[in-house]
Amino acid sequence: MVSSKGKHLTFSPLTNRVVLPSNGAYYDSRLDQIELVVLHTAECDLVPNAAFAVCSYLSRTQPPNRASCHYCTDPWEIVGQCHEEWTAWTAPGANANGINIEQAGRAHQTDWNSPLAQQMIMTKTVPLVADICKRRGLPPLILEASELIAERKGITDHRRVNDAFHRSDHTDCGSNYPIQQVRIAVANLLGVEPIIPGKKDEDDMKIVTSDSGTIYLVGGGMKTALVPAPNWNDTLWAINQLLASGVASEWIQQYTDNDGVVRNGVPQGALDRVADGLDMIP
Repeated sequence: MVSSKGKHLTFSPLTNRVVLPSNGAYYDSRLDQIELVVLHTAECDLVPNAAFAVCSYLSRTQPPNRASCHYCTDPWEIVGQCHEEWTAWTAPGANANGINIEQAGRAHQTDWNSPLAQQMIMTKTVPLVADICKRRGLPPLILEASELIAERKGITDHRRVNDAFHRSDHTDCGSNYPIQQVRIAVANLLGVEPIIPGKKDEDDMKIVTSDSGTIYLVGGGMKTALVPAPNWNDTLWAINQLLASGVASEWIQQYTDNDGVVRNGVPQGALDRVADGLDMIP
């Protein structure tokens, strides 16, 4: 779609219905590039037509409570509201650079493993987030408050945005929401091996590339496969995604290992610094 101002306007091809805002609760442009997918709970039940009802309600909100979103999901459909090129009024601090997704459900709920909740997450929310990440070049990483402040790219929720910028009192999606499940499922849809969560010693972390072309983050007694990278350009892309997650690294370049094999990775004996048990060269 093209707007009257000549801008290309986007909804995900997964969108089932659209309810455009009729109350002016959005900006028809952006001040920043899209860098985040922000998840929310709409504080409603998991019932048929919930997503449509949420978008319809938001389109009628009035000052001082006007609000909007880009998408809303429920167990049966994905409803669009604001085009991705528009700035929705959803999560102060992450509106200018975020695509905001409301979901049926409540921040305080504990039954996210129920059949309806899992149907919504796995068949609507996850495919939508993966589609956005693929089109917008966003890594499937969950960003905490410190990473949002550092302007990393990835996936987060309203609670983390508020922890970072303190511009609302919202706590959604809540402490029980399975956001790591979302991360892993999105990574699987993108064909990316998800980064293993856990504490990382940034000073000891190194990046190397195996013969099969897989980028590995190694060090601190662990190994994490990031993405397949069959050529140097793809290697650099993978490294940029890793650096966007906040992991420190030295400069990456081609080097020759002890067997005379040219590899893409960290020079100065990076392979020698990795414990033998890491099995990093498949």
